[in-house]
Amino acid sequence: MKQRLSAISNFSIDTLIKLLVIFVPLFFVFGKGEHYYFSIYDVFKEVTIQSIAALLAGFFILKLYADDDCRIKYSPLLWPIIFFFISILLSLLQVFNMYEGVIYTRRWLSLFVILFVMYNYINDKKLIRRYINYFIFIGSVVSLYGILQHLTIDFTFLHQNFTGNSTLGNPNFSSEFILIVFPMALVLVFADHHAGRFLYYIMATIIMLVYLILNKSRAVWIGGSLAGMSIVFYLVYNYFTNGIKYHVWKKEKAHALFVLRSVGVCTGIFMVLILVSFTPLSKKSTHLLQLKKMTQQIGTEIFTLTEIKLAKGDIVRGDTMTQRLLIWRNTLRMIRSRSILGVGIGNFKIQYQPYRTKAEQLSTGPDIFVRRTHNEHIQFLAEIGLFGIVFFYWIIIASVRMCVAMIKGAKDFYGQCVAIGFMVSIVSAYIAAFFNFSLQTPTPSMGLWFLTALMMASYCVFLKKNISSNILTRITRETKHALRHGLIIVAVCCFVLPVWLVRPAGAYYCYQYGQALDRMGLKYDAKIQLQKSLRYFYHAWETHFVLANTHAALGEMLEAKNEHLISLGLNPYHQKGHYNLANTLYKIGEADGAIKHYREAIRIDSVFYQAYNNLASIYYKQKEVPNHLEESLKYFREVVALKPDYPSGQYNIAFVLYLLKKYKEALPYAEYAVRLKKDDQKVQKLLQSIRGKIK
Repeated sequence: MKQRLSAISNFSIDTLIKLLVIFVPLFFVFGKGEHYYFSIYDVFKEVTIQSIAALLAGFFILKLYADDDCRIKYSPLLWPIIFFFISILLSLLQVFNMYEGVIYTRRWLSLFVILFVMYNYINDKKLIRRYINYFIFIGSVVSLYGILQHLTIDFTFLHQNFTGNSTLGNPNFSSEFILIVFPMALVLVFADHHAGRFLYYIMATIIMLVYLILNKSRAVWIGGSLAGMSIVFYLVYNYFTNGIKYHVWKKEKAHALFVLRSVGVCTGIFMVLILVSFTPLSKKSTHLLQLKKMTQQIGTEIFTLTEIKLAKGDIVRGDTMTQRLLIWRNTLRMIRSRSILGVGIGNFKIQYQPYRTKAEQLSTGPDIFVRRTHNEHIQFLAEIGLFGIVFFYWIIIASVRMCVAMIKGAKDFYGQCVAIGFMVSIVSAYIAAFFNFSLQTPTPSMGLWFLTALMMASYCVFLKKNISSNILTRITRETKHALRHGLIIVAVCCFVLPVWLVRPAGAYYCYQYGQALDRMGLKYDAKIQLQKSLRYFYHAWETHFVLANTHAALGEMLEAKNEHLISLGLNPYHQKGHYNLANTLYKIGEADGAIKHYREAIRIDSVFYQAYNNLASIYYKQKEVPNHLEESLKYFREVVALKPDYPSGQYNIAFVLYLLKKYKEALPYAEYAVRLKKDDQKVQKLLQSIRGKIK
């Protein structure tokens, strides 16, 4: 019985690992365009990863039970990972919204479970080679589909949105995933003499390289280039200083030169076909011109980094690099106030809003809710504090040291090449994380930790290190019996867990479906779906916010007020929530409450000109308030200062000044309003009245 249970467990673990590496990247691989960042697909990917992690844990525990073996392997990465997860748990003490913190904690726990099971399950070179080949295969498939999308050959007929390079929903996300796979394919071109596998690796390398070039992801180019140069420098340095005779440079020199020539020729031919044959050079959209334009843009962004004025917040530009630099600077301000344990995992997007400066708000525009820094290192420092970031960098350093140990100590040529691939992939991913949020995105983060698990297993296999101890041999019979029963109970809980994990996917599906119905004008049906979503997860503040707006559109103002209050209770720094609640309160006659929440929206977002405009309108209509026109005029002036080409703002100032009998001062505002809105009879009539009074 136990032998059969052990065989079933081994088969199930192997199948689940294959599903993880093949199914997750392909799961909803058809994106909906370049700017479809927060798609429903990401939620289903996360649920799939978490469900596979739970099942892996269950079958691994059954394997321990069936084998009478509680042997756990030791790795230099084991302690930093454990302490890193402890720091995540400690950061939960700081969170404002526990719901967001638990969601992010569950995500990290699932990745660590996958890493732990894979590391302890993989014990031979055949399994390592097999999983790496699966990894390279799926990277090639994703890249090939991305190239087809780039050539407008798309299979997403349901979306009817052929924007190109939308694989995995966002070209940056797919590039970050391919960046992790590509170095493994490249180094294995050198490692395998078999003709079939050699052809497989070289074709995979070319396909992924072409996709990375066409995708034009700056973070990926920077990360890959720096990591590649670092490993080359390391190998050359060790070769000349320590006399380490790597197989790559010594025994396989002829083969390496042949491979390099082949890669160069094949890549050149393939690039010519892509860049010339399919896109004539005479067109403005040619990829050569796009690459040139992008190079100039990178140069401009590097120059921006050197501008001293930016540190003072004096310059305001709308480009993404300026915006990100401003966000990073303001995040550092937040870190100084909560430096030890941070603001709590997953709570950056809630706690950051009060730290936004006017320079950033002007650069990003009004009513922008910042969810991420686009820099994982700064965001981790903000969320888990100095205590957690130490272990985060410990993981990176330990990973590099393990790769170095394999490069130096592995007797197997394949092991040395794989170690080089591990190092380039992992370092590239962490460098690219300086410019994006790949560690929070399902597919790239899964790819990174999948590769880390393979690296840990390879470290033990190629260096023949298997330091472990069987707990069952050192305990009494009664304790052993109790431990076995405990293992069965934990395994059953792991098998039940995926059923519970489906709930967030259902909640998010209803949320997205409700939003789609709302955009179609089916407000009542949208309300039903949003309420269903809240039955799955009540503490989702965004769902409460959207439901409140739907209630308001249906004329259900009291229900809208209640939903807005719940949403703001879960996230008090959502400026649009305060703004919409103020609109609702004003409609039901609670002017004082409306003024309070308009002011709160302005306090959070000082360039929110719509809030200034509505606040000015309320003061204008409150004739019982002393100096209500002067107070109204003050806020209308703020609107015009923030939005000079806003016709209503110019008209409102002119009209209030007209009522205050300041006709000469009102005239330029009225004339400008007419220039902005020539066909508006009301504006022209006001201008004529002002001119008549001046005469």
